[in-house]
Amino acid sequence: MVNTIELAQTLHGYRDGHQLLASSTKLSREQEWQLLVMSDLSGPSFRAGFESYLTGYPLDAGGFYCLARTWFAPELPRPGCVWTHSILISDTDLARIGDFRSIIPYFRRPSSAKDLDSYDTSVHIDLSYDKPYILPAEVTSALLSLLYGSTSQTVVLTSSSSHSYEQLVLATFSQQWPRLRRNFRFCTGALAIRDVAFDVVIAPPNAVRQDTGGRDTVAVMPENTNLPTQQAAEGWIPVAVDDLMSGDVQAPLRRFLWKYGPDYAEGRKAFRPLCEIYLAASMSAESAEQTLSAVAHFFPDADSATRLKGEFFAAGGTLTRGSGGESLVLQTLVTHPGAGCIAEDTADIEQRARVLVSSDEEIAIRIAVAALNVGGPRAARYLNGFVAGVGSKPELLRGMSSRLKSELLDRQPALLAAPEIWAESSNEQLSLVAHIASLQNLSDLVSPICEAILAANAWPCMPTVLAKFGYPAVAAVLRWIDRIPQSTLSLPEPLLGALAAQQSVVTEVVRREALGKRALRVVSALLDPRADVVRALGTKVWAGLVGADVHLASISDEVRSKAFLLGIGLSVAAEGDVRLVREGFSAVYEGALTGSLDDEVWRFLQPYLPWYLVSWDRCARLTRGVVSLFLDRHWPPSEFVLTFAAGEQLARALDEADGTHKGTRFIKNLCKQIEIGALEVDDAHLEALKAYCARR
Repeated sequence: MVNTIELAQTLHGYRDGHQLLASSTKLSREQEWQLLVMSDLSGPSFRAGFESYLTGYPLDAGGFYCLARTWFAPELPRPGCVWTHSILISDTDLARIGDFRSIIPYFRRPSSAKDLDSYDTSVHIDLSYDKPYILPAEVTSALLSLLYGSTSQTVVLTSSSSHSYEQLVLATFSQQWPRLRRNFRFCTGALAIRDVAFDVVIAPPNAVRQDTGGRDTVAVMPENTNLPTQQAAEGWIPVAVDDLMSGDVQAPLRRFLWKYGPDYAEGRKAFRPLCEIYLAASMSAESAEQTLSAVAHFFPDADSATRLKGEFFAAGGTLTRGSGGESLVLQTLVTHPGAGCIAEDTADIEQRARVLVSSDEEIAIRIAVAALNVGGPRAARYLNGFVAGVGSKPELLRGMSSRLKSELLDRQPALLAAPEIWAESSNEQLSLVAHIASLQNLSDLVSPICEAILAANAWPCMPTVLAKFGYPAVAAVLRWIDRIPQSTLSLPEPLLGALAAQQSVVTEVVRREALGKRALRVVSALLDPRADVVRALGTKVWAGLVGADVHLASISDEVRSKAFLLGIGLSVAAEGDVRLVREGFSAVYEGALTGSLDDEVWRFLQPYLPWYLVSWDRCARLTRGVVSLFLDRHWPPSEFVLTFAAGEQLARALDEADGTHKGTRFIKNLCKQIEIGALEVDDAHLEALKAYCARR
């Protein structure tokens, strides 16, 4: 507040009737007329105790607020004459005055009809006034309760004197913010309640019985202690009374009222809600909920009181400051039934939920659970933001309740691609898999989901996942196998079993994808070489396994893989068939020799081997079958030596071949190449071959 202001003034009194006697400023005709009417005696006749009174009202033509003091003038020639000194306060200056008591000393009653000179110049007013008010608490409470509790009525304080409650009216006026002041009308000496626009009047006890022009009027009769004590006991009343009596323009409530009051056109109607909201916001731990309850009650529409709501509930607002403030406000916005009164852009729930996840994950999860329980649009927005935050901190998925996980997955199925969501117990994993069945449009996520399951070692999930998603899931698993760095592959049985159950899909993936040697090695231990679709793949697709330093940790699976290659080489006459036979023969032969060859694996090969009298001698039958292919398909002698890698195998194969005319010629050609050094073989095989050829 400034210390000094310069204000215009007028003086009205009797001169051939009541009229304007002096003015320091030029006024419009409308302003002059209103001042003339309002400056006259406020009733039909003088009343003892009301020799002087104050009147405050805005000039309807605008620009000024009039604060006037009227004196009864018995010295003038006509009965009922008065002097009225009016001080005109511009709208700008009205906001600069902290306490209107500072103006009262500048009102001056003329000493006579000739004492007019000082009224035609501006008056300079010192605003330095900061004393508290001494007021009757009960009457003050009643006045505030009636004035702001019902905003369409005139409050009449009955009194035998205009001075009894003049200070109370000035304190009430001083407490108001500028916009409310500009529309506030009062009179401390209403000898008749003649002006229906007054907000507060002080009147003699019988004045209230006169015609009020249809305006609602409520009378407070302090002398008879007839006060609305129940209304006055409301929580906001003591707070407002304390502020009013302090006279301190910097008091917290006063600053709050002045900050937000100007947003409301109907000032009296906004006073109580603002006090209630201020009071609710002062309730420490429960202030967020209490404040929102108050705000929702008084301003239920989202487009009302937006600045005030933003002050409390926006990110960084008053209620969010301090430990736990933001989370408490956010939880209130999510769970409170009245949260719809806060505009979406103010609440900004999704973004704030996302931020909370990164700053306080425990509370973020707690609010998410609460959001699930209460439901509604605000809860849905929180969950949307929460799931976005969890997407950047997938470790939060560990230990999260199944119900919350399911909700998040419904909103953001991409979370299934986070390994953390699968890093749970087997039961939790299976529960997630079951939930997948209810989700739609997962086609783009199949591969990432499978990758996440594999990264989390969630093996129990694989059968269901592969069965549901088919080709893309199987392809993802096989690509993952190809990325395993080890050369010896040890895969869990549930995974292998899940792939084995999808043999037709696995076969299609092999046909369409360029798989590496690790995936092919695993697949070769799963497929049946007798199947038409498998043999239709040909031999080239398996060429990468010939001589590859990639093995299966399980001996039985390794033998099965070798048997598969041997079976393909035996059954499909195509480029590379001999190399497949060479790759698989020795391991299968050794298994048959030691009796460890599985019957199912043997059935893979049996259809492509010639009949042999001694059915139990699988080694002999294998040897005969492979030798026959060398002779029939004209495979090169060099491959013959490499295929029968062990000495016993080679000797047996040579004997088998030498027993037929075609085989004898093959052996002669082999020996000739040995003799001229055209066959590159290791020393052990070379000596064995030379010895055999020498005996022939």
